Amino acid sequence: MGRGRSLTDQEAQRRREEIMRAAMQCFADKGYHHTTVGDIAQAAGIAHGTLYLYFEGKKALLFEFLEQAVTESVLELLDNADVGTPGEVVGRFISTRLQLHRDNGNLLKVIFSESFFDAEMAQEFTSKVLHPTQQALASYMQRCTEAGTLQVAAPDLAAQTLMAMLAGHVLIWNGIAGPQPPHFTPEERVGFIQQCFLNTCLAKGTT
Repeated sequence: MGRGRSLTDQEAQRRREEIMRAAMQCFADKGYHHTTVGDIAQAAGIAHGTLYLYFEGKKALLFEFLEQAVTESVLELLDNADVGTPGEVVGRFISTRLQLHRDNGNLLKVIFSESFFDAEMAQEFTSKVLHPTQQALASYMQRCTEAGTLQVAAPDLAAQTLMAMLAGHVLIWNGIAGPQPPHFTPEERVGFIQQCFLNTCLAKGTT
């Protein structure tokens, strides 16, 4: 029997994206730990073994998605941060983080919940997602402080603080840390977090 034709690079990339979408839906529906590779393969419409041609397993799938959706998007935003004032850049950072949670609320709720009980998963999430994001944000704040547009004595601590504000907000928003507060629009949420953070960090005369 002849061998089937090889996929083009474009087709292979499309297949990877299909598998990743199927995996994220399975994680959101069943939870990460209750999802098997077989579940993902079935949802993607491929054979069990075919999945391993594209990913090492479900952990690789999860963290590739998180690195693309969280880390890489932050790096891209802050690498192009010369376009806009610190207030505008921080506003875009907050807005994109909240949009990520709006688009993937069920999935991220599962990840947050299960990370509390899985030290290995929490450690990998910290090293591959949280730390690179925090370092990029701190580096941006340091550059702005040197340019005189921000007044941040400890950029690492300031970056941690902003990320903690967002994390706490999302935990409440998703009902993980208690009942949701009265309804606020996404714009109101972004504006409030932005104002709280920048009130202590903006240099006089900047926005």
